Amino acid sequence: LLHPDRLALQCHPVDSRSQTNRKWIVSTRLVAVAAMWAFVGCAPSGMRTISSTPPFVAIRYEHRLAAGAAPIDAASLRQDFAQLTSLGFVAIWLDSGFPDRDEAAAEAAAAAGLTTIRSDERIDAYVEFGRLTPDAATPDALATVSRVAAAQIGGRPSILAMPPFLPDTVAGRAQALAAALQRLQPPQEMLLVGFDGDCGVASGTSNAIVATWPEPDEPPVGTLPAPTRQILLLTCESHSDSSPARAIAMQQDYYRGLAQGRTDGILVWRYRSWPGESNGIADATGHVSPAIAGATRTITKHAREWGPLLAGSRRIDAPGVELVSERLRCAVLQRKQRVVILVYNEDAERFARGTLRIPGTIDAVAVTRLVAQDTGQRHPRRGDALTIPLRLGPAEAILFEAH
Repeated sequence: LLHPDRLALQCHPVDSRSQTNRKWIVSTRLVAVAAMWAFVGCAPSGMRTISSTPPFVAIRYEHRLAAGAAPIDAASLRQDFAQLTSLGFVAIWLDSGFPDRDEAAAEAAAAAGLTTIRSDERIDAYVEFGRLTPDAATPDALATVSRVAAAQIGGRPSILAMPPFLPDTVAGRAQALAAALQRLQPPQEMLLVGFDGDCGVASGTSNAIVATWPEPDEPPVGTLPAPTRQILLLTCESHSDSSPARAIAMQQDYYRGLAQGRTDGILVWRYRSWPGESNGIADATGHVSPAIAGATRTITKHAREWGPLLAGSRRIDAPGVELVSERLRCAVLQRKQRVVILVYNEDAERFARGTLRIPGTIDAVAVTRLVAQDTGQRHPRRGDALTIPLRLGPAEAILFEAH
């Protein structure tokens, strides 16, 4: 067989055929090349096989904004969910505490194409207080009853949200329920929101999505046994109430979270702000400022497009990788033989310049070039090392894959 790169070179027209014929020949040969790659089990760098798990890009949505407030009406639900879709979200946590309203919200979410994440008051009662009912007297029975009830709401598969920020005193019940949910066929996906130390509840489970906050100057998150997914919990709050400052803070938190190893997706904590506060990406009426909308779309775009490449990666120490810069920061992430390098500007106001130097090997993986994921630009190694000059705007980032 010819090498795929040689076949690819033959896709260029070399005679005087008509433009239509040339396009047909190029397309036909490209199809043949793709088929050969599939047959021999290899592909060039731009078509490498990566994670098939869809990126988790979700937001928490509260039906009530405050105690005693009227629930959000059906028309506003539809408008909000359409807005969330346009912002790049693919899943929504319907967190109301009022099961009788879940059906209308789930139907509106389904109509907008959003996967639903739901809470279950029986699950919450068991995990938090140890309460069981006669029709669900064990964790396995409770898991089954919960799934049956969820199937009657919205008519689509959903993800179960465990009670967030669980104290250590309930860890045993949470672990028992997590195991029961995994024993279902197919296993019931569950979302666990907490701090980094809470992740052990879901350790090693195939059905767990663990969301934790990034902290300033925090070391990399603890690595959970695969295939537990670790995602980033994001808020839209800062010391300033101005929309541009909050938007920049969101982007900084996103890149910081990736650098710490939260690489399997994002959960934005709140859509509508509480009345009189700025703690969601929208105000209390559902309006999203242009600055926050732009930042949100940047984050969700990266989460969706970088997600398959980053999935399952964890930060590693990489001696020899050097970033010379005052304001740029760098993280090397790895999953098996796949190595990616994230560089981001931690400054909220100024452009930053720097030079990235990469050795010939990273953790015993040979590096011949880096490929920028957003542009596809290739940076080949010349000699023993690879050097790339960088310039990034405030809270901007670039992701490279090593080959």
